[in-house]
Amino acid sequence: MHRRPIQQLRHLFFFAVVTAVFLSSIVALLRNGSGQPTQSRFAFNQPAMANASPSPAEAFTYLPLIMVPEAPCVYMETDDAVVIEIESVPAAEDWQFETSFPSYTGNGYYVWRGPEQYGTPGIGVLTYPISVTKSSDYQLNIRNSHPTNPSLYNDVWVRLDNGPWIKSFSNVINAWTYDFNFDQGGNLGAAIFKNVTAGIHTIELSARSAGFRLDRLVFSANGSGQLETEPESPCVVP
Repeated sequence: MHRRPIQQLRHLFFFAVVTAVFLSSIVALLRNGSGQPTQSRFAFNQPAMANASPSPAEAFTYLPLIMVPEAPCVYMETDDAVVIEIESVPAAEDWQFETSFPSYTGNGYYVWRGPEQYGTPGIGVLTYPISVTKSSDYQLNIRNSHPTNPSLYNDVWVRLDNGPWIKSFSNVINAWTYDFNFDQGGNLGAAIFKNVTAGIHTIELSARSAGFRLDRLVFSANGSGQLETEPESPCVVP
């Protein structure tokens, strides 16, 4: 008998979040005094960019989305990090839910069982709507594992807010690890997104190597990275 007031409070909360996002976007635009155009990430359903990573010299500003993504809920940052179990969103195409490789977190993990997609990002896309509380650089760490060879079965495409797809990889074999890095045109380094503005964003993962296992996602402003025991972030219904 109390469900209607709770739903009303949720709607009021999300109205306040979207309003704050809109205002912060305007402030970010007004403060862009670099003389270079700021790449807007307002539109959620822009056409996918087929090219992979930009050169490291390119600096994107990830502005918050004005429209709430079409998703059941948005994962909220707490204690400087967003923590999501990979299997919390529905599997797409040839991503398979499995439990045979032990010591996963949550209920299981996803592994790509389809063909390799080395040159075609945008296949089997997994989408994670998030909300961050500060404007900062954010590091992405995905708990992952792969078999046999450090340089095979070891990568996935990643992008933020319909930005460019970035090849992302790990070299640790036969064990769960938070080792997760970007390969941007041969420039290797930690998976860091620069200039992420406070508000709502989307992380997308797209299939690349067959056999690559994905277990848990951590998106953090302080590079906390390995959050084995932290609970999954609250997912707030719009």
